[in-house]
Amino acid sequence: MINEGHNENQERNIELQVVFGIPREISRVKQTLYDLPRLKKLYGDVNGALNVLPDGISESSSDHDVVESVSAEFIDSMYEPFAVSIREQQAIIGVELQKLREISSFKIFDRYIVELTRYGTGGSYSSLDGKVWIKIWEGRTKASVISTLVHEIIHVGINDLIEKHLNDKTDEKHHWYKERLVDLIGEKYFPGMRRMQNLDREIIQTVDDIFRELFPDMEAIIKTLANINQEQDTSPYHQQS
Repeated sequence: MINEGHNENQERNIELQVVFGIPREISRVKQTLYDLPRLKKLYGDVNGALNVLPDGISESSSDHDVVESVSAEFIDSMYEPFAVSIREQQAIIGVELQKLREISSFKIFDRYIVELTRYGTGGSYSSLDGKVWIKIWEGRTKASVISTLVHEIIHVGINDLIEKHLNDKTDEKHHWYKERLVDLIGEKYFPGMRRMQNLDREIIQTVDDIFRELFPDMEAIIKTLANINQEQDTSPYHQQS
């Protein structure tokens, strides 16, 4: 069940259901392999720098290889402390997330499925069912897991508007517009929880100016960004390199 923005259900606490396991990790690795071309375009050598896949797994690996590698690497005790931490803080986090209901056209779920994983990027999400993936590793702090969780929930909240007005998967600028918007919302409602990403200065200035002018009307913000980008792309002075 979802609630769109601020409404009469705003007092309902938000539930976080934490899950993990070998079948889920196998699915996560297969999805990461599918996404690999896009991830490389955005981040470069993702498996070298971000360690997004199990040892020995690449684009040429078979499903059997994935199952064998994930099963060999899976250690239940790596996941459990993070799961316990989220469950223990669920009441506090759920209350804090209620603040996001005041944002116009922001999608809020009554329950989020939080899947802990050792693979893929640091965090990802599905706005269809309120599911977020949070990456764990040895030495990762529990506080950073919570901050990534909030970051991904904000992504879920604006993703439908992004896809409606600004979703061009071939345009890297759209991706970074989206990331800056999520950072700005996060800093406004959860100041100091997560360090804002170091993005291109033009991206920061463009998004920040529109955000200051139009917030909390999220749809107006995203439509304005879409129009600016379209004007730049169709300008006679804009040339492809």
